[in-house]
Amino acid sequence: MNELNCEIKDCRKVVISVEYFDNQMRIQEVAQFKNLVKSILSEFYGETGPEFFIESFENDKGTICCQDKDVRNVWAALSLCGDRLGCKIALHLFKVSLISFKHNLFVFRF
Repeated sequence: MNELNCEIKDCRKVVISVEYFDNQMRIQEVAQFKNLVKSILSEFYGETGPEFFIESFENDKGTICCQDKDVRNVWAALSLCGDRLGCKIALHLFKVSLISFKHNLFVFRF
């Protein structure tokens, strides 16, 4: 993990709602959501994907933190994902907001 290379004012929280179409795949914890997001972004962007970190996952909603300039790229890749591991899923944009508190930001870099 590396620090996110941006000012706090340039970061956004992207809340994603996960919809399942069968009972075979269920995301239960932050680590599973992180793996889902990382695999989708890697598939679409390879090693040049946007920097991000996962803040939380609960009640089928996950929060991704990334730079403002990367919100569209993150959302574009996630919205095109219709299945994962052979199971149909849909990822819906629920909310985009500013990060309004100061803390160390860590990300996954491809």
